[in-house]
Amino acid sequence: MSIILICLGVAYLAVLILLWQLIALKKQAIQTEKLLAEQEKRLIHHEEHLAKTLKLMHDLANNVHGQNELLEQTTVQVKKLEIQNGELVSLISKIVKP
Repeated sequence: MSIILICLGVAYLAVLILLWQLIALKKQAIQTEKLLAEQEKRLIHHEEHLAKTLKLMHDLANNVHGQNELLEQTTVQVKKLEIQNGELVSLISKIVKP
């Protein structure tokens, strides 16, 4: 009879240990889920920030491209004016030195 009681005691102890492990695993799973939810929130925040940054960079690149085109047009106009200025100087020098 004492062997049966010892076996029942050991079985009871094993059940208690299993329950303790189950509770510990549940707590760990809850903590892991909380951590995962927090990381997902941070990930979403970082994705939104990245999207805003990329949009700003895209707008900046478009502005730079537009400024480069305007600069090229201005350079062409300045070269034309320099040519016209040279032609005017040549005409004036011909008129002054007849």
